Amino acid sequence: PHNYNLNDFLKLKSYLLKSERFLEIEKNSEIDEIIRMGESRQVEFKSTMRFDIRANRISKDREKDILRTIAGFQNTEGGTLIIGVEDDGEIFGIEKDGFKNHDKFLLHLDNLINTHLKPTLSLNYESIVRNIYNKSIAIIRVKSSPFPIYLKWQSDEEFYIRSGPNTRKLSASEIVSFVSSKYKNMN
Repeated sequence: PHNYNLNDFLKLKSYLLKSERFLEIEKNSEIDEIIRMGESRQVEFKSTMRFDIRANRISKDREKDILRTIAGFQNTEGGTLIIGVEDDGEIFGIEKDGFKNHDKFLLHLDNLINTHLKPTLSLNYESIVRNIYNKSIAIIRVKSSPFPIYLKWQSDEEFYIRSGPNTRKLSASEIVSFVSSKYKNMN
């Protein structure tokens, strides 16, 4: 057994705190780089999850927009959705979405995804909230799905893909062509 005194403990604590801060800086620098590179086929920015900035109120349309993007990523090559960042890369933060804490934000996001994206067994994503420049942003890393993912909204089922830096809804004939082409070697 080692005998440590208070001074050794304080030195170790200081070192660990500095190391932890360094890791945080590294993580934020990776996020900074993604934001600096801008939107693409595999990166999308949304200013909020549910707060409509123009109308100055909570909006289900904003939530549907988030779900369209996630479905589009899953139906193509996957990607990263960052909520709390404007299209031009300006950090807006998720605070306007009005959740009491980050856990409530992520729980609401998870509930939206599991309620509206089908089949739920194929959903593969990770989400985390990070602080950057004194604002909170949510990062959702979405993997490509081995099965087609549909957005069920009210009585409609819609199918989305990523096309360049956009999410695009496919028509019925486009869905048939896309699905048969993408999944032909998976059966």
